[in-house]
Amino acid sequence: MKVSTLLASAVASSVLLSTSVMAHDHGDLHGWLDDYGFSHVTEVEWKSNDRVEVEGFARDNMHSEVVFGPDGQVQSEEHERYAREAWGLSLSQLQKAMEEGKDAGIRRFDEIDVSSRGEVKVEGYDDDGKDVEIKLALNDL
Repeated sequence: MKVSTLLASAVASSVLLSTSVMAHDHGDLHGWLDDYGFSHVTEVEWKSNDRVEVEGFARDNMHSEVVFGPDGQVQSEEHERYAREAWGLSLSQLQKAMEEGKDAGIRRFDEIDVSSRGEVKVEGYDDDGKDVEIKLALNDL
């Protein structure tokens, strides 16, 4: 019984590591977003195979959905012109939200999103693989 529990924990940990970015690696993401031209981000989700899906506003205020590979290369992208101005987390606010997540114990990020009401949710996992979720106000970042 003890061996199967340890094995299950090891498998769960390896899955978490393969589907989320370690908290200390988030600087790469910031560079990718900046290089791509994102001004505001509404959602960041870490997917399997070390892919990162980002929604927000980039390049001439277009609403963009971009999937980055583990090396920062664009794997897919979609753009749509919206009648409203860009909104969401600026890149510096995203960085601050990730720092707040790290301070709350997040070691592997899973998802960050912001609502149109300015509520920011940061989700991830601590060192033991337990879910950690914090909520922030956009105006406080």
